[in-house]
Amino acid sequence: MIKRIFKAVIRRLKGQSEEDAQKEWLLKHGLHIGEKVDCFSWNGIDSVYPGLIAIGDEVTISQGCRIFAHDASVGYLTRSTRVGIVEIGDHCFIGAGTIVMPNVRIGEWSIVGVGSVVTKDIPPHSVAAGNPARVICTTEEFKAKHEEGLRTHFVSKKPWREWANATEEEWAELRSKCADTYAYITQREDV
Repeated sequence: MIKRIFKAVIRRLKGQSEEDAQKEWLLKHGLHIGEKVDCFSWNGIDSVYPGLIAIGDEVTISQGCRIFAHDASVGYLTRSTRVGIVEIGDHCFIGAGTIVMPNVRIGEWSIVGVGSVVTKDIPPHSVAAGNPARVICTTEEFKAKHEEGLRTHFVSKKPWREWANATEEEWAELRSKCADTYAYITQREDV
């Protein structure tokens, strides 16, 4: 316990968050990550076998995700832990609360829906969701559906990262636009 307190004090003196410290620890212990990875919770990545996990370039891992390279439940019956490689390809989006199990490859340009449990490989350019996750369409079909939605629904020009500081009037407007349907929020200012 004293060791943990000491490490927390050192992190604060360095100006490092607990999440940054966890990311640094995972990298030091073998986690492979590409460029421009946006992970909202490094604490959700397997800290026992991080060297079996590889995350490609320009990947987003939403909050509350868990990525496991091992399954210790097998040990209750066999005194062994099942381990397997986890690979997340370039340009993937992993929805909030998703669980990725060992021995899984998620192909490039794929999207995994919120709360999914990925137990098998997901091919490139696929949208998968559910428990267990199943492919529901291609990313091209998904894109076409939402391009149509962008033409027919309200689109807020206020970038999504700025909504944390939205005024009550802005929230009221967005609530009214979403009263009977859905709306879209731009991700970038240049849209």
